Amino acid sequence: MEKWEEALKEACLLVPIEVNQTEVFNKVREFLKLRQYKIACSICGKTIIVNNKWDFKNAICPECKRIRYEKRKEKEEKAELERQKREKERQQRKLANFGTGKNTPACDFYLLFDLITKKDIEILTSMPYKNFLKTLYWRVVSRYVKWKNPTCSLCGSDQNLNVHHKTYENRGREYLTWKEDLIVLCDKCHKKFHNIFQEELNEK
Repeated sequence: MEKWEEALKEACLLVPIEVNQTEVFNKVREFLKLRQYKIACSICGKTIIVNNKWDFKNAICPECKRIRYEKRKEKEEKAELERQKREKERQQRKLANFGTGKNTPACDFYLLFDLITKKDIEILTSMPYKNFLKTLYWRVVSRYVKWKNPTCSLCGSDQNLNVHHKTYENRGREYLTWKEDLIVLCDKCHKKFHNIFQEELNEK
């Protein structure tokens, strides 16, 4: 029994009990068989049977359907491999340009999360502060902070900006705590800030 016949048999179960369900089934089946058409597959030409004349144009045999599905699947897999290849090449370009200024500030900053190691943080923490300010790490972090805050936090100037540490407790981990630990100041305000800080130290 074909699938359409099975579906028809299930439908006939809904017919009221007083009506002969078998008779209804046989009559409808014969009617549908009269509506079946033999046509050629639109791809390979093999003879197939359809129940709807509107299927004539696009009707294809099961074998051609399988081949079409496999080709479409193969095409999708190939496209996915190409996408992954392009993504890998793009990531490699980002890594090659890391810290050179060719990447966007945000791109370099978020690459830090993948590149920095626990050992790197220990080295950054223990090195002299003057050397720390010359590191690629600090160049990337300070560039990103200035990009996020493009004006002086005190006077609003956008000229000669510097990134100032509010605290040095998290040195080497500024990429995690920059919102709390770092502030953007222009040269003039930066000097004032350090002068006030120095005076406070002298008083102590």
